Amino acid sequence: MSEIFKCKHCQAEYDVAYSVGTIETGSRDCDVCGKQMDSWTDSRRPVYALKNSAPGGTPGSGAD
Repeated sequence: MSEIFKCKHCQAEYDVAYSVGTIETGSRDCDVCGKQMDSWTDSRRPVYALKNSAPGGTPGSGAD
C-alpha cells in the first residue's frame, strides 16, 4: 500500500511505498526542485514515484 508524500519545498506529490531490509541511512532529493525532501535511518526504506509536480499539475510541469 502506498502513501502520498509532498516535498516540503515545492509541494510536488509522490506516491511512496516502503521496502524492508537491513537498517540503512539515506536521503532523497526532489525530482522537481532538486532539494532534499527526506532522509532516514531505518530498516523501512522509502521508494518514491513522482505523481504531480504541484497540486493539480502533472509530472514535469513547472519544473525549472
